[in-house]
Amino acid sequence: MKQKCKTEAQKNLKEVKEEHRKELLLLEERMKEMEKEKEAVIKEFQKEKELRCKVQGKFGELVKEFQNFIDMAGSFDKGQSEFVLANFLQDVLDDPM
Repeated sequence: MKQKCKTEAQKNLKEVKEEHRKELLLLEERMKEMEKEKEAVIKEFQKEKELRCKVQGKFGELVKEFQNFIDMAGSFDKGQSEFVLANFLQDVLDDPM
C-alpha cells in the first residue's frame, strides 16, 4: 500500500512539474512577444518625435517668412503676424512631447 501511494505521489508530482514547465514556457513566450511589442511602440514613438521636430522646424520657418511678408506689406507693424498665429504657435512649438 505504501509503495502504491509513493508511486501515485511520484506520478502526480511528475504531472505537476510537467504542467508547471509548460506554463513557464508559455509565460516566457508571452514575455518575448510583449518585449517585441514594446520595442515596436518605442520605435513608432521615436518616429513620431522626429516627425514632430521636423514639423516644428518647418513651422518656425513659416512663421518667420510670414512675419517677413507682413513686414514688407507696409500696412502692418513689425511683429504683427504673431497675433494671427499666437494660439496655434504656442500649441505647436511649446507642447512638450
